[in-house]
Amino acid sequence: MAYDYSVEIASLQRQITDMSNQRAEILQKINTLQTGRKVINKSLTTVEKNAQDLPSVKNQATENFVGTRREHFNAKVDGLTTAVKSWVSKTNGNLTTIDQKISSLKAAAANLNIGMSYANKSLSEYYYLQSVSKDK
Repeated sequence: MAYDYSVEIASLQRQITDMSNQRAEILQKINTLQTGRKVINKSLTTVEKNAQDLPSVKNQATENFVGTRREHFNAKVDGLTTAVKSWVSKTNGNLTTIDQKISSLKAAAANLNIGMSYANKSLSEYYYLQSVSKDK
């Protein structure tokens, strides 16, 4: 009596479909993160470039701008400079986190590829066994 491998074949087909769907979701997440990273990096570059001009703002004020008004203005510019540097530092940290997440998602996608490859190999073997079993 021939053994029917249809249960194993169906199970592997479901597993391959599930892994393929998971991989597609992961690739979409990677794409979204990479797109967001580009936008953040572009904004970061613009902010860093413009922040370099902040110290020169103090020097562009008129000579008549002295006393407490001048001190208040200088303090505001210094505070803004500090805030921008803090934002840049935090944003660089966020970019590092995004890079790490992209790397882990790429590893997960690669693992799913390996799993799908193994499942496809097993599926081929079951198809072969099924065909040999029917011939008997």
